[in-house]
Amino acid sequence: MAPTARGSRGREVLEIGANIGTTTVPLVTVLGAAHGHAFEPIPRNLELLERNVAGNGLGDRVTIHAAAVSDRAHANADQPAPPAFRSPAANRQR
Repeated sequence: MAPTARGSRGREVLEIGANIGTTTVPLVTVLGAAHGHAFEPIPRNLELLERNVAGNGLGDRVTIHAAAVSDRAHANADQPAPPAFRSPAANRQR
């Protein structure tokens, strides 16, 4: 866990690229963050993140955002996702 995570007690935290919640869940349950915002754009990871948060009874303490976060503006949000964000099946179809 990142050193900055240790100062999370009682704070609202953001996890960018939450994957399946292996950092989000302990930020709230172990390190005592008051609330977490988990951002995850990949559908399969998002599904597992939702199950992980619900399975740990954290639905009221973690807000899940089905979105990618970047420091760059994107010209067209309707463009297909870059290969790293597509499923292997979608990559084969291209």
